[in-house]
Amino acid sequence: CYTLLRLLAALLIIPLWIALGILSAGWLWPPQVREGIFIQRISKKGPIDLINEVEQRMKQVKDLKKEVKDLQDDVVIEMAVDRKEVVQMKSQLVDMKSEITSEMKHIKRIMTMLFELQSSMEID
Repeated sequence: CYTLLRLLAALLIIPLWIALGILSAGWLWPPQVREGIFIQRISKKGPIDLINEVEQRMKQVKDLKKEVKDLQDDVVIEMAVDRKEVVQMKSQLVDMKSEITSEMKHIKRIMTMLFELQSSMEID
């Protein structure tokens, strides 16, 4: 039964549908079939279109070059700022290190004095 329907569709319904579509200039076909048959896929470009396209591409290239240059400038500025920050941090580190060293010496002196004071109290 299924094979008979497929044979009927292939031999009678589809050719009739195609013929009616041709006679109605595609009105009886679905939009996808009309689009596939009637819409031109390849268009020829005239010299003016080519010139406009080349000019548009050149403008895009110039814009991209400008953006790249701006980004490079921004990166250079950021690197300079970062270098300054690193130098400042190193300076702060050296200052903190010397400060800690002096505080440790001060603590050592105090501990020595306390130890001497304690030992002198034990002797008496």
